[in-house]
Amino acid sequence: MHFVRGFIRSILIGIIVTLAVWLISIQVFSRLDEQLPFFFAFIVTYFVAAYLLLPQLVHLGSLLFRNKKVPPYTHAADGLSSDPVNIVLYGTKQQLLDAFTSIGWTVADKLTPFTTAKMIIKFLQNKPYPTAPFIPLFLFGRKQDFGFQEPIGNSPRKRHHVRFWGANPENKLTSAESVLKHITDIKYWIRKQTFKNDEPIMWAGAGTKDIGFAFAKLTYQFSHKVDAHIDEERDHILDELERSSKISDIQRITSPLPVGQKFISDGQIVTARLH
Repeated sequence: MHFVRGFIRSILIGIIVTLAVWLISIQVFSRLDEQLPFFFAFIVTYFVAAYLLLPQLVHLGSLLFRNKKVPPYTHAADGLSSDPVNIVLYGTKQQLLDAFTSIGWTVADKLTPFTTAKMIIKFLQNKPYPTAPFIPLFLFGRKQDFGFQEPIGNSPRKRHHVRFWGANPENKLTSAESVLKHITDIKYWIRKQTFKNDEPIMWAGAGTKDIGFAFAKLTYQFSHKVDAHIDEERDHILDELERSSKISDIQRITSPLPVGQKFISDGQIVTARLH
């Protein structure tokens, strides 16, 4: 049975790859090459492929091969798993904002054509952009509610950063065990979550460190390169919050779900209460 499923999956992957090559080389580049000089035809083809065609094909593939179990991962717009959740804070929206403001972190700008252009210009000039926008990642069926960052040096190319999604737990999180119950509940991660601003809730966070720029896997979009050692970033964030006396009741739990091959991690999720 496993052999049959693997064989069918290989055929489907082959069809998707063939479709991608056909669309990009024949339907896009060949037609543009007839109308534009080679260089401009290549540039336009790249943007059409990386930002229009490939994300849709990758999303199609992710729908076809999605496992029944959904680990506590964030997802990119194309449906592929991205940064794992490695921090869980419990408190109100204002407590979360105050905590990161107190340690000198800034809230990321919303991603718009203007902020994207500004980000590119600052990157090329290697000049500071302390509120640089984040590419949206998705959890609970929506993009992040907040993004906080701390520049590394005076360049937008490197930064500490974390995304947070608010969610109402079914019961109050009185212990690490109650947090683990939610983290390992598959239905909890795929359910649409809403929350009230003035109530203590769970803030699921994915903290990683950007160390430069690279091309995204499969879609080849231009994006930040993430340091694979995500535990260092998780501990850096918690250390700063603890030094500023913004969190208490810090506990570590080990998720039974893997963090993926592209990350080096002990698999622990740090939980804490916001003051």
